[in-house]
Amino acid sequence: MHFKLLIIDDDPVHHKLVEMVVKKSNPLVKQTAFFEASDAFCYILKNNTFNTLPDIILLDLEMPLVTGWGFLELFEIITQGLEKTST
Repeated sequence: MHFKLLIIDDDPVHHKLVEMVVKKSNPLVKQTAFFEASDAFCYILKNNTFNTLPDIILLDLEMPLVTGWGFLELFEIITQGLEKTST
């Protein structure tokens, strides 16, 4: 089964661990990873159709600049807007 995984974490070790676990469990997963929530947010804005949103987001809540909580607030606004335009 294909699904999209978005990793947002400022720790490169976490990125590597997730990558290793996912490759062993399901090599068909498309992984996209960011070290800063703001970069992930920009990525989502550039690819902002409802069917291109990630299926799973692994999000570090305690990050510098934009926290995981801040990202979630912005993500909720984006997804609400996409739901309205897709109906």
